[in-house]
Amino acid sequence: MGNKFAKLTDDLLAQVKQPKRSSSRFIIRDSLVAGFFVTVSSRSISYGLTVNESGKRKAISLGKFPYLSVLKARQAALELQSTNDTLSAITLRQTPLQSLQVTAPKLGVNASVSHETLSQLINRYASIRQLKPRTLSDMLSLCKRYLPTFLESPAHQLTPSIYQPIYLDLIARGVATSSKQLSRYLSAIYTWAELPNPVGDLSKKTGNSIYSGNARDRRLESYQLNDFKNIMSQLTESQQLVIHTALVTGLRKSELLQISPESLHKATQSITISETKNGKAHRLPLPEKLYNLLEKQSVNYNNQHPLLVVSERLPKALTNLIPLSWHDLRRTTASTLASLGANEYVIKRVLNHTNKQDVTATHYARIDEEVVREWLNKLYDYFTS
Repeated sequence: MGNKFAKLTDDLLAQVKQPKRSSSRFIIRDSLVAGFFVTVSSRSISYGLTVNESGKRKAISLGKFPYLSVLKARQAALELQSTNDTLSAITLRQTPLQSLQVTAPKLGVNASVSHETLSQLINRYASIRQLKPRTLSDMLSLCKRYLPTFLESPAHQLTPSIYQPIYLDLIARGVATSSKQLSRYLSAIYTWAELPNPVGDLSKKTGNSIYSGNARDRRLESYQLNDFKNIMSQLTESQQLVIHTALVTGLRKSELLQISPESLHKATQSITISETKNGKAHRLPLPEKLYNLLEKQSVNYNNQHPLLVVSERLPKALTNLIPLSWHDLRRTTASTLASLGANEYVIKRVLNHTNKQDVTATHYARIDEEVVREWLNKLYDYFTS
């Protein structure tokens, strides 16, 4: 955690670049008021004040930017420094700001309430979370379509009592997919901003969950295999290659993008994925036919160039008949290996899953690469022959 000194202003905090990692944060101390500071994390910019109580230094939270301006937060800090009620406020489990709103009316009753509009909140969320432009556009589009009167109103005005009838009306009108997507967006944004969530316990009240209950069960079923093969025959060679690679290796979409000429190992006919979810490099032997296709593709590119064209979503020709996502292909890999008879250690090895509590898998069981290749050969034949 780093420390910086500066004259805190709203403009300064608006331009502060928040860290990407949730574990990272830094402090900016105010050059005007001793002990007054802001803590900048990936989720928020929070005001604080360091005080001495019974000879001990203690940090007190004052609120968050931009819901509270620097001017009002600094004023609250000065009031706290001059008042003797700090300890009693803490004892009563009130925040210092709540205490000051009673003793110092000039702060205003709504000093801690944000006047940030829903549109501004969405844009700030997208900027800090570094969402793709397409996702931001989708968020704003859904809000413009179904919440036009709230988009330019203060975000905190959209409450569960207001949103629930809107949601139920959308369900009744047959736009369940869009209404659930809108609810998921709102829930994520308001939770992140630490504002009252307008979605609330909507699922319990309506009996209509905003999340797909069977999402974890989606995969390519055996009865869909013939349809799948027929559709695959209509796709381009590059589309076929990336989908077959995903199904045989179980790699995530981000990992598929890492397959490049330098990730191929000709001597062992394997690939290495450097950046994985668990932080450990993943080396995977490939079926000879699949490796040869990737190697043939690598002739046209330099060492770092991705070999596979990984689109945002699977081809429509496939998803129109079988609604699958890239991660559903990974789930299909595991399920098909299990149905073919592979044991859990082989499946974990293919998916690069680790479990520290599984001592056998972590410290003792080592699966030979040729055993893994044998199972992946069966998998490749299953999807292509």
